Amino acid sequence: KGDSLQERISRPGEPLPAADAYRLLAEVADALAYAHAHGVVHRDVKPANIMLSGDHALLVDFGVAQAMSAAADGESPGAGHFVGTRQYMAPEQFTESANVDGRADVYSLGVVIFEVLTGRLPDDGYDLTPSGGRRTGAKSLSDLRPDVPRELDALVRRALASRVESRLATAEELRDGLARVAAAPSRKPRLRTVGITAAVVAALVVVALLWRARARPVVDDDRVAIAPFE
Repeated sequence: KGDSLQERISRPGEPLPAADAYRLLAEVADALAYAHAHGVVHRDVKPANIMLSGDHALLVDFGVAQAMSAAADGESPGAGHFVGTRQYMAPEQFTESANVDGRADVYSLGVVIFEVLTGRLPDDGYDLTPSGGRRTGAKSLSDLRPDVPRELDALVRRALASRVESRLATAEELRDGLARVAAAPSRKPRLRTVGITAAVVAALVVVALLWRARARPVVDDDRVAIAPFE
């Protein structure tokens, strides 16, 4: 019971809190790690195939999944054909849909992470010619969400590497990185504390200057008071 992640992130005016997003996406990465450990590649990871049940995320629809042993046989779907949903597919799926490993799922989940946090896909377009399929114009997560942790930005960059050899090797790496980000304390309370401290110090400086102005009839208007806020 519950909505799909696609339905959840499509609700106007109700963005998914970052902490919840990190936790739920880590659960999806864990599901992929389990599937890969049992020799299965999902090949169609996307928000519509992630169901939210209570406080948990469930990866569903293994309809186009394939055993890695079958992929090793080098079977091809034929020129101009591919398996998956193009917006979320790894580059190699456009030309070698039947010959991919778990890193294709890692790429797809990287696209999902990008979309969940920014509301946009990380690419400007696709070359869908039979000989193409290469993604172009990849954007940086930090360009659209400067508040995301640097570790997450670097993690997503590696997950979205076009070259398979440069990509995160396993879903476990993505899962563990998301879990660390989810467990890290938020920086917002710290920023609020600094802001309150700054306001208090500024008020004290003003009070002190007013008191000195009343106590001393002559005041140098060219003076500037600078107080450290930390």
